[in-house]
Amino acid sequence: MKKKMTAVFAVFLTLILTISQAVSVFAETADQQADDAFADGTYTIPAETDQRMFYIVSDEGRGRTAVLTVKDGQMTAAFSLTGTGYDKAYMGKVEDVTDADASQISGYTVQNGYYTYTVSVSALDRKLEIAMHAVKSGKWFQHTIIFYSSKEAKERIEKKQNQNQEQKPDSDKNTNNSGNGKSDSDSNKNKENKNNSENKTSDKNNTKTQSDLTDGTYTPDQFSWSGGSGRLAYIACDKITVKKGKAYATIRFSSSSYDKVQAGGSTYANTGSAESTFTIPVTLNANNTISARTVAMSAPHWVEYTIYPYLAEAGKENESGTKTSAQKTERQNTKDKDKNKGSKDNKEVSEIIGLGEAEEIPMKYAEYCRLYRYAGGIKLLQIDLTTDSSLSYEEKAMEAQTEVEYDEEGRPIAKSQSEITQALYQNSTVSYLLVPKGTEIPAGLDKEMILISIPADKTWSASRAAGRFMQALGCEAMLTTDASESENPAAPDFKSIVQDENNLAILPLQPQTQLETLEKRFATLNIPVLLDRSADEKTLQAKAEWAKVYAALYGADEQAEAAFTAMQDEAFRDKNHNEENHADAFLYAAIAITVLLFTAAAGIVIKKKQTKKR
Repeated sequence: MKKKMTAVFAVFLTLILTISQAVSVFAETADQQADDAFADGTYTIPAETDQRMFYIVSDEGRGRTAVLTVKDGQMTAAFSLTGTGYDKAYMGKVEDVTDADASQISGYTVQNGYYTYTVSVSALDRKLEIAMHAVKSGKWFQHTIIFYSSKEAKERIEKKQNQNQEQKPDSDKNTNNSGNGKSDSDSNKNKENKNNSENKTSDKNNTKTQSDLTDGTYTPDQFSWSGGSGRLAYIACDKITVKKGKAYATIRFSSSSYDKVQAGGSTYANTGSAESTFTIPVTLNANNTISARTVAMSAPHWVEYTIYPYLAEAGKENESGTKTSAQKTERQNTKDKDKNKGSKDNKEVSEIIGLGEAEEIPMKYAEYCRLYRYAGGIKLLQIDLTTDSSLSYEEKAMEAQTEVEYDEEGRPIAKSQSEITQALYQNSTVSYLLVPKGTEIPAGLDKEMILISIPADKTWSASRAAGRFMQALGCEAMLTTDASESENPAAPDFKSIVQDENNLAILPLQPQTQLETLEKRFATLNIPVLLDRSADEKTLQAKAEWAKVYAALYGADEQAEAAFTAMQDEAFRDKNHNEENHADAFLYAAIAITVLLFTAAAGIVIKKKQTKKR
């Protein structure tokens, strides 16, 4: 009886689940059919691509659109691209193109100056695979495209996608190319009604102003930028014009989708074509905040950026100690003579524009780290990863780190901050800029080095040495999790790491593939990773001297020397203890061997005596 009741209950439960799934599918299908229900005719509908490699032309006021034609229940759509790099389109996967019928591959026609493609549409309101043939390379490339049944359907789907994204705890916290922690939504708040933008000037560089420069045209010695949503490959500055004591920068965006820029209280129109170009007023050798309007989305959208135009002539003999162009050239010639950056005798360090010259913090014993001090409590930490290790990274020039990559159509590819950060770890020497909280630094430094906000008051660590250094410095309260013993360093609990709001992770050196995987994950979460090589140092003094590194991280400079002495003493005690243990072990082994030899010898003697008696 009991078995029968169990069987009946199982059947009943299965029936309920089946009905529930059927209702869900029916509801989804009904919803889809409601959106797909078009009578024969022609309609203008919203359309969207993956937007990294190719873009649909925007219909003014209606966003990116396609023309849908319905005939006898069959749907086709015509869409135009902003570029002319593709000559064929196929609805499907790249690997299926070779077996496709010629009628399934669409060429293009030119309409209103744009390449236009007409393709069959199997469904609306969902991603469809589309292969595009590039003229330049002659290769097929995989993309996706969505044809929306209505503006309302597009908004509903985008809302659902955004909700799903928000529910992911390990999603990218910050896809900005900035490092300022602002999201795209944050940076764009109230930009639509904003009519001016304040110019922010870094107090680190009180330079000679542009009013002291002779009127004329100058080539900037350096130009950097930050901000935005990670959809922009670069902002470049070709020239700086000084007129009646005021400086104007001519800047170019990697995209043609920007039509206006707000700067210095005024709005400026785009004067370029392939790249949006603007000439705007700037303060030289300082951060300038601007707002740029993009029309690449369904509606015009303001995005905030920070630019840093640097001209050496505007900064001669400034208070921060920034050198003139001639001095910089002399300094560079000196550095070029010595390429061994891991050498203990090499005291040179690259000058950071906007921060002035660095003062080296003495490291007498440590071989794998260097520390430098700038004005305002800013420090530069360099850690050598490859000397005496199994890692095989190569030193990359700054130009290589920031080199622009291009897609199959020859358009620049935007990199997210997490992608840039991952690349920064792939150097033989990793540079960390330690910045006191609330301190402004020149825009774009996050593309050149790992930024750590100090003091790093919430730390997750898989390094056995980290806890001991922090204890010696009196900073053990800043260690939220010591995973060196309790967890597998190769498989951290990222959910807990995020929930604990950690702003620093510390890892020992590991196999290269394993290390790169962890670096990628932490970069995605916008958590900087310090690679601790204190255990790899050859001497006890060198190991202990890493106390200065940890003092810089946790704002404990005054305790650095005392911690160094304490760690050195502790290391000596551990060494002596180990040596005593080794000595004791050797003594015990020697005694044991002696006893065994004596016993064996005695046994031999006894056997010989017994043999003689016989």
